[in-house]
Amino acid sequence: MVCNLHDIDIKRLSNIFDADNEDTFISIYLDLNDPNGEKFLEKRRKACRTTLHGKRDLVNNFDATYERALELVGVGKKEKGRGAKSVLIFASVKNDLFEVQTLGVTVDNLMVVDTSPYIRPIARLRDEWETFGLVIVDQQHFQIYVVSCGSVETEERLKKDIMNKHTKGGWSQARFQRLRKNAIDAFLREAAATTEEVMQEEGIARLVVAGPGHAKNDFIEELHPKIQEAVTGVFDYSQKSPAHDAVERAVEMVSDEEKEDSDMAVENLQAEILRNGLAVYGLKETRDAVAQGKAELLLVSKDLKVGGWICEKCQLTSPGARSECPICGSTTSEVDVIEEIIEFAERMDTDIEFVADNEVLQGLGGVAALLRYK
Repeated sequence: MVCNLHDIDIKRLSNIFDADNEDTFISIYLDLNDPNGEKFLEKRRKACRTTLHGKRDLVNNFDATYERALELVGVGKKEKGRGAKSVLIFASVKNDLFEVQTLGVTVDNLMVVDTSPYIRPIARLRDEWETFGLVIVDQQHFQIYVVSCGSVETEERLKKDIMNKHTKGGWSQARFQRLRKNAIDAFLREAAATTEEVMQEEGIARLVVAGPGHAKNDFIEELHPKIQEAVTGVFDYSQKSPAHDAVERAVEMVSDEEKEDSDMAVENLQAEILRNGLAVYGLKETRDAVAQGKAELLLVSKDLKVGGWICEKCQLTSPGARSECPICGSTTSEVDVIEEIIEFAERMDTDIEFVADNEVLQGLGGVAALLRYK
């Protein structure tokens, strides 16, 4: 079954690691529409196995884990006909982890062998593809779509026959119009109540409303004030037009809004830095703030990677090279320090914003955080 990206328990995955600092986890992100996907995996298998040469236990675990991972890839491929575009695998024989997820969005092919599941692509996808609600409404038709990864996950509909012609003898035109308006108002209130229920159940924070004429604005007025604040965009649309056209336009509006949010986050960071307020920047300072739970929002340049090491026993990580942990003396593992900071953020319920092509953030080292407290 194709899953909602936001249903993946990324926090739980961020808390899984090999306490012996051994590279025993295989994480696979595979584009199901790529005809060279299997060749990619085989090439990565050979490279990783060669790198582990001479470490018998790790090679044995790798071979067994990779074989099981391929079985899970096969499970994921069966969902291709049901809308799956990619499959995610997290596996480790040693640590008894075998998980498969299929998504309705395309991912770049990737296979990582590490001391923990590699979650950065999920975190980035969740930031780029926020689940939102799309309402298409007129005076007697209502549809709400839950849109995730650019496609519809679920939908609900309401329809009501509202009297359109004055045919009842003895009724004045004024009375007829009053009754018709009352019927429309009741229908829009029902539609608003349904919208609020769906948004609460699905954890939706943004809403786009489409429809003809004044109906969409009348509908918005029926929403609770807090839900009104969640309305990201409004546009004219006919119930007779294809729904996928409305979905595409809504996705564009939400993407533009998310870009504005990203820019605003950097502006807030600048303001806090200037007043020496609730902000840190640079690799070490940001890592420490996130690991200690002080960070409210982590800002990361999208393609930033920093080579370093980690001691999984002490959860100490730093850039550069080091073979032994300075605290406990355990053997360390090579890692991308940014990936480790992202894992810390997920564990601490810190929001993450991946920022593209921003000179300010890049000038601050590519990573920074807005703080809850100092």
